[in-house]
Amino acid sequence: MGSRIVSTVGKKTLPLFPQNAAKQKPSRFPRASLASACIVAAWAALAPSPRASAATISWTNVGGDSLWSTATNWSPNGTPSSTSSVVIGNPATIATPSQDNTSTTIANLTIAADSGLAVESGIALTLSNGGYINNDGTITINEGGSNVRTGLGIVGSVELAGTGSIVLNANGNATAAALIFDAGSSNLTQDSGHTISGTGEINVDEFTNSGTVNANSSGNTLLLETNSQAYVNNNLIEGTSGGTLEESSTTINNGANGIIEANGGAVLLYGGTISGGTLTSTAGGEIDAENNTNLVNITLSSGSNLQILDGSTAFANNGNNNNVIT
Repeated sequence: MGSRIVSTVGKKTLPLFPQNAAKQKPSRFPRASLASACIVAAWAALAPSPRASAATISWTNVGGDSLWSTATNWSPNGTPSSTSSVVIGNPATIATPSQDNTSTTIANLTIAADSGLAVESGIALTLSNGGYINNDGTITINEGGSNVRTGLGIVGSVELAGTGSIVLNANGNATAAALIFDAGSSNLTQDSGHTISGTGEINVDEFTNSGTVNANSSGNTLLLETNSQAYVNNNLIEGTSGGTLEESSTTINNGANGIIEANGGAVLLYGGTISGGTLTSTAGGEIDAENNTNLVNITLSSGSNLQILDGSTAFANNGNNNNVIT
């Protein structure tokens, strides 16, 4: 079966909702509560100056309440700061911490396999310039699933490594309630083997994905957007399990192995540019394009379903698409 492009000009789509004040692009989904705007200002103040050498601080939960803010839960005694390399070890002997009450900045974060970190509603955990996250466990952003802005802030260049996952857990399609966000000239690199999934938003200046970005929450959306540089995809960006992966007015440059896939879910390309790589749909998934999306040098895999919703999508130099895209 060949690839299928269906033009549905005039097809009714969901109403648009405004983005937050800092991001002026249109969005198809509601934002987090406006009452949380003050949190954004507080997050901006967290962006640190260049730091001294990071000192290791390890989670012990000796205090027994599983709270990040309890000094006796850490070794050495005290709470993490912008010069701390935080280590969270085996949960068989150490309870998973909840990052509670106040936003904070740290230098680095290491999480062991089967361990984790829960970032609670309204909190921002920010990684300093030149920092890293080595995550073999699970980091949950907005553990309670509220509609209040909650996030992981990126300052400068930060590497996201390991075999674990970051789970964005926004309430429904209030995507800004679970953010990976720009806290200052942000450049996030996700290495091979790591996954970002769930319902929420990746909104940094630069993002290079060599792992997996998976919108896997049924009926909900994981949004990719930026007001700055193009994103680079060297591996897999997908919508699965009834979830929707939305690109919003953002350029995504796919590497030679870069794939954007609707695998039992949906992919919405909304007003940006997709350059290179492969678009594919499987297991009843659908790829939709609208709002002046540009598709440049892409390959549409055999049997895939691409729908053009509003007649404004442009194709350029698409030469390897089973003679379907011309």
